[in-house]
Amino acid sequence: MDLITNRDPKYFTAYLFSGMGLIHRFDDVKRAKPLLEKGMKIFPDSWELPFWLGYDYYMYLEDYDIGGRYLWRAAQKPGAPKRFLALLLSTLRKGGSYEKALWVLHEMLKGTQDERLKIVYGKKLIQLENLAFLQQSVMTYHAVKGHFPSNLADLIKEGFVERLPEDPIGMKYEWDQGKRRVVIKK
Repeated sequence: MDLITNRDPKYFTAYLFSGMGLIHRFDDVKRAKPLLEKGMKIFPDSWELPFWLGYDYYMYLEDYDIGGRYLWRAAQKPGAPKRFLALLLSTLRKGGSYEKALWVLHEMLKGTQDERLKIVYGKKLIQLENLAFLQQSVMTYHAVKGHFPSNLADLIKEGFVERLPEDPIGMKYEWDQGKRRVVIKK
């Protein structure tokens, strides 16, 4: 594909095929990345190329941070379909990009007429708002104290939050020291 795109840099299908047709193993994602990035420079308004790179990072490498960045980039392009917003939401939430995930969920809420789905989205919206609030509180704690809390109870003890919010779905919010973000646990 690199040879083909060197000979004809405007051969869009070659870039697209690199992101969706050549991926069979985990290592293939890393091989496809330079081709897709090359295509993104030549086709800066394409939503498809960053979408496939984000999808590949999400699906094959389970790298939600990088996957979320590319999927977010795809969602901002002209003509990007709304049908992949649920994937973007999942990726951003798993990657800890709660503020961006809130935007996506608002878009999804605006786009549905189903009353039952609106109730589900409403609960997920509260959950994301709680995650974003707690994550911001942890970052403030870190800025003031110079270290991260050992758990979310430290935020209460040190006066950074009054209490931990209740989750609308009955889950628990916890601090994940390894990921350095607030997560949801059953």
